[in-house]
Amino acid sequence: MDIEKYYEKKHIESIIAYNQKIEKILNQASKDISQKISIAKLKPPLNISQGSFYLRNKGLEKQVEAILSKLREDIEAYIGDGVVSSWDMANLKNNMLVGRWAEGIGMTNKTFFGGSNENRTI
Repeated sequence: MDIEKYYEKKHIESIIAYNQKIEKILNQASKDISQKISIAKLKPPLNISQGSFYLRNKGLEKQVEAILSKLREDIEAYIGDGVVSSWDMANLKNNMLVGRWAEGIGMTNKTFFGGSNENRTI
């Protein structure tokens, strides 16, 4: 398999895996919020002038905010991990491509890094 196609396939698999992780935490947050709401004795505003739903359900607001805060932290962590993983994979791919190119022109580590001063390409 071609290097680029191999790493493209690995990258897509990685994206799918991170999407599944994010979907899992979104589903868990949804269940957690639903559970908190079902336990609470909801007091809907009787009319618009009474203000927002959360003004009448203050304890529930704090519980939902805690769940949403954790959700945000988890999503940011998974996205950050995915970005680092993708960059690492891209670096590996590029190293392989450069290595094959260097082999194709007959460049070796000795020519590149050592030997006499005449052979140094840096």
